[in-house]
Amino acid sequence: MKKKISISFILLATCLLFSCSEKPRNDEPAPRVPEQPREPGTGIIDNKILAAPKASFDTLKDGDYTSRYENGVIQMKGYYKNGKREGEWAAFFPSGQIQSEGFFTAGKRDHKAVVYYDNGNKMYEGLYKDGFQVGIWKFYERDGKLKEEVNYDKKK
Repeated sequence: MKKKISISFILLATCLLFSCSEKPRNDEPAPRVPEQPREPGTGIIDNKILAAPKASFDTLKDGDYTSRYENGVIQMKGYYKNGKREGEWAAFFPSGQIQSEGFFTAGKRDHKAVVYYDNGNKMYEGLYKDGFQVGIWKFYERDGKLKEEVNYDKKK
């Protein structure tokens, strides 16, 4: 014996389904953020390194980008193409010393990335492909000694 489902029940269920689902707003796209390197053992994600300046996405379509600290020292520099980061980007400490350097292709991290401690020693280094960490990443102690190697090709 087959049960009949009323049309009003189907309409009600459909309305509930769509009214409860979260829809992205057209004026606020939510880009996918690739996994960021973590300092081993801390669980801290280094979000500040090469973080894109938010205002520039809306205002700069093509050309060189440079931001500066209040003291005039370059904070970050790179190039935009079609509104996305392209090529080599670098970030600096307020002292002017290099903090991080990396490459982008069409707004996604690509190729080698290196992050430094303020004493000039490497904090970590590795490769990106299409915005994702790949290969072996090396993490260092502040004094420059190798702390850990992580193979992102083996992670799922």
